[in-house]
Amino acid sequence: MSDNSSTFKKITGTICGLGAFLFVLAGAKIGVDKASKKTEELNENSKNLTFINFLSGMNRRIAEKEVEKVTIINVIGGTIIDLSDAYITNDMDINIYNVIGGTEIYVPEGVHVMSTYDGAMNGLHNTAPDENGEDIPTVFITAHIVAGGVDIRRR
Repeated sequence: MSDNSSTFKKITGTICGLGAFLFVLAGAKIGVDKASKKTEELNENSKNLTFINFLSGMNRRIAEKEVEKVTIINVIGGTIIDLSDAYITNDMDINIYNVIGGTEIYVPEGVHVMSTYDGAMNGLHNTAPDENGEDIPTVFITAHIVAGGVDIRRR
């Protein structure tokens, strides 16, 4: 009987621990969702855009808007950003922070794209062909990735 009691206690302890972990994750998710909503409001009138995903994903198309800087933070989530119709008249920076997450970026015609990345268990694929010309703005993409990836391409 003590063997069954011991097993029951282990299972109960595991379930309680898992429940507490899920409760903490849910609380963190609610907090990040509130921060993301506030960030979206700030993005509306700004040339500097920030996107935060925690246990979620997002797909954003930035059209007919001038953009200078984009920051993307993914924690167990993903982001698709379509800048193919954005106004990029000067050099711009895109900073990406992925932890178990991925990012897809679509860049417009008429810009150079330079990309660098670091981290562990990661990859970055830049298939946007280079544009010719001297007075073309450059999009600088810097990614910090742990167990994730970044894809850069043109539409």
